[in-house]
Amino acid sequence: MSHRVILSSEVVDQIIFAMENQEESFLFHMEKLEVVPVAGFETEDGGESLPEKLVSIPRWSSADGFRLMEKFVSSLNNPMYREELSRALAGGKGVFRRFKDVLKNHGPLEKLWYSFKEHEMRQTVRDWFHRNEEARDLASLGPEPEETGELVLSDFPLEIHPLPEPVEEELVEYCFQGLFPESEELLFRSFVEECMLVLENGDEVVMVSAAAPDGGRAGFALMAGFNAEEGFVFRLPLLFVDPRFRGLGLAKLLIEQAREEAAARDAAGLLLDIPGNGAVLLPFLEEAGFSTVRRSCFVNLRLQ
Repeated sequence: MSHRVILSSEVVDQIIFAMENQEESFLFHMEKLEVVPVAGFETEDGGESLPEKLVSIPRWSSADGFRLMEKFVSSLNNPMYREELSRALAGGKGVFRRFKDVLKNHGPLEKLWYSFKEHEMRQTVRDWFHRNEEARDLASLGPEPEETGELVLSDFPLEIHPLPEPVEEELVEYCFQGLFPESEELLFRSFVEECMLVLENGDEVVMVSAAAPDGGRAGFALMAGFNAEEGFVFRLPLLFVDPRFRGLGLAKLLIEQAREEAAARDAAGLLLDIPGNGAVLLPFLEEAGFSTVRRSCFVNLRLQ
C-alpha cells in the first residue's frame, strides 16, 4: 500500500545546499531520505547506472539562478525596486553581484528576495520529490503554502493612537507630493485643503501607523470621526506609505487595520478618500466590502 512521505525542513535544506554546491555532485536516497556525495560512489559492476533507491538531485545552474531573479523582479509591484533590479540584471558580467548590491541597499526588499527564493527553491525540491515518488508509486506531496507576503509584513508592527494635537499642513503636503503632476498645483492644493478641513473638524483623529525596520515610520493612515444621524462615522482622508516600502502590501494592511479600529470603536461606517494614483486599490477595496460613493473629475481651465 502507498504511504505518504514528507520531507522535513532539514532534509529540504540539505537538498538545496547540494543543488547550489558548484564543487561537488550529490545523490539522494529515497528511502533513507539522505543526501549522499557522488564522490567515491560506484556500482558493483563499475557501471554508471544507479540503484533504484538513489536518484540525482535537482539540477541547478547559474542560468536557473538568473531566471529565478527575473521571476522575482517581475513579481514586484514597486516600480522603483523593479527598475533598479532590472538595470542590475541587464548589465552583463557581474550580474549576480550587482543584484545583491541593490538588495543590500533596501532591507525589506532583501528580506523579500530571500523569502521568495526560499519558497521557490523549496517548491522546486518538493516538485522534484513528488515526481520521484510517483515513479516509485508513492503518494504525492501537497504544495508548500505561500508565506512570502506575511513574512515581510510581519516586519512592520502596527500602532494605533489618538492625535491630541492638530495635524500640521506640511505633513499633509508631503504625503500628497508625487500623487499629482507639477502642472496640477490647483488640484494638489484642493486635496490638501480638503484633507486639512476633515482632520481639523473631526470629533477625534486616530492614526494607524506601521513601524519601519529601521525604527522610523513606514506608513500611516489618518482618520477623523464624526457624529452623524446614523451613528459615529470615520473618514480616512490620508493614507501614506513611504516610497521605499511601496509594493509590499502596506497600504492594504493599514486600511484593514483602520477598518478594524473603526469597528472596535462602534462606528457605523468608514469613508475612504482615494486621490491621484490610489485607484490601484479599488479592486482590493471592492473585495473588502467597500463601494464607490462618489467620483471627482477635474479640468484645469488655465490650460484650455
